[in-house]
Amino acid sequence: MQVNTLPALRSSASPERSSSGAALNAGRTAGLATAVPVAASAHPLRGPAGAAARPASAFSPWDGERHGQVAAAQSSKAYLGRLSADLHTLKSGYSDQLAEPATAHQREPELAAARQGLKTLWRQRAASTGAAIDPQLQYQGHGAARQTFRIRGIDAAALSQGAREVLSIGLPSNLAGPLTVTIDPEQGVHSNVRRLDHALAAAEVRVHIDDRGEPVFSASEATWDKVQDRITIKGEGHRFADGVAQRVRTQTEAPALPSALYEQAPVELQEIRTALQRVIHALDRVGFTQAQVAGALALASAEASAASAEIPAESVERSAQAFLVRTQSMRFETYADVAPALAGVNRARVMALLG
Repeated sequence: MQVNTLPALRSSASPERSSSGAALNAGRTAGLATAVPVAASAHPLRGPAGAAARPASAFSPWDGERHGQVAAAQSSKAYLGRLSADLHTLKSGYSDQLAEPATAHQREPELAAARQGLKTLWRQRAASTGAAIDPQLQYQGHGAARQTFRIRGIDAAALSQGAREVLSIGLPSNLAGPLTVTIDPEQGVHSNVRRLDHALAAAEVRVHIDDRGEPVFSASEATWDKVQDRITIKGEGHRFADGVAQRVRTQTEAPALPSALYEQAPVELQEIRTALQRVIHALDRVGFTQAQVAGALALASAEASAASAEIPAESVERSAQAFLVRTQSMRFETYADVAPALAGVNRARVMALLG
C-alpha cells in the first residue's frame, strides 16, 4: 500500500509582541485551526504529486484554503468513525454467527442494518469528506481525491520492449488537442513513465509506478466521468495503430471497500468466514486512513501554533477589522469560509480573550 507522508513543518524567529497581543494570538490559535494537505510521496514515480507545506511565516489570518483543509480533515475523521462503527458491528456479528451457528439468524436484522449503513456511507464518501478520501481509502486532502486506473496496452512490458514509438494521446480535459509522448524501450520503464507523467500533467492526468512496477494513471475523481472511456491514442503501428486515433479501454483500481462487503448477506459458514475476512481487511484500511487524518490534524495544530507566534499584535488588530468587514455580508460564500474557523469557539473562550 502506498503510504502518504506529511510535509515538513518550517518556522522562523518570532518578533516581539505585547502581552495583550500574545493572549489574543493564543486564543485565536485555540479556536482557529489551520491545516495543509497531506502530501503524497515526493518520489515522482511512487504517487501523484502532493502539495508542499507553506512555511509558518506564510500564514494568513484569513486563509480559506487552510480552513477548507481543516474542515475536510475533521469531516473525514467523523466519516471514518461512522464507517468503523458499522464494520465493527459486522465483525462482532459474523464472529458470533461462527461461534454459535444455531443462533446465527438472531443477529441478522442488526447485520442487515450495518450493511445498509456501509452502502450508504460509501456512496456518500466524496460529499461527506470534501473529496478528501479517495476510493482506495487514502486521505489526499480537501478536494484532492483521485481515481486511479490502468490503460490497456500501456504496461511495464510495453514500456520496456519493442520498437521506439511516438504516441498521440487525446484527453477530453485537454482542449489544446492530443498530447505527444515518445516511448523508448531502451530508456526503461521508469524513464518512460516520467515522460508519460510529464506529457499528461497538462491535462491533469498523472502517472506513477505501483508496488509491482506497473504504470498507474490517475485523474481527479470529480472529473473521472468525463475522462473514463474517452481517452484516445494513436501510435505508429507498434503498440497502437496509426492513422485514426482509437479509444482505449481503461480499468479502474478496485475500491478499498468491495461491494460484496455490503451487498451480500452470508448464510453458509464458509461464506461467513469469507465475509469476516473482508471486514477485518476493511477495518485495517480504515485504521490506516484514520492515522493519516490524525497526522494531518496534528500538523495543522503545530503549524497554527508556530504561525501564531510570528504574528505581531498590530497584525491581530488589522485581522480583526478585516474579519468585521468580511462578515458584514450574509452570502453563503462568506459563511463557508467563516464556519470552519469558528468551530469550537464558545462563549467562555471569547469572554476569556476579551478579559
